[in-house]
Amino acid sequence: MFRGRSRQVSVDHAPAQGEGYRSLEGWRTDHVRFWTAPETRAELGEDFELDDDALVVLQRFKVIR
Repeated sequence: MFRGRSRQVSVDHAPAQGEGYRSLEGWRTDHVRFWTAPETRAELGEDFELDDDALVVLQRFKVIR
């Protein structure tokens, strides 16, 4: 688990998410797009901001078959 600022997310996290991200920049772009979408804003409120100082929690899971 990682708890920290958005700007501290490591380059290793993007491909580990398993959604085809090849770069941290692509991962950030898609996540900013999601968190700033009108539907998300309607739920969280207009004052919610996702910037480099935003606190984030990232978890990794291992699939066991």
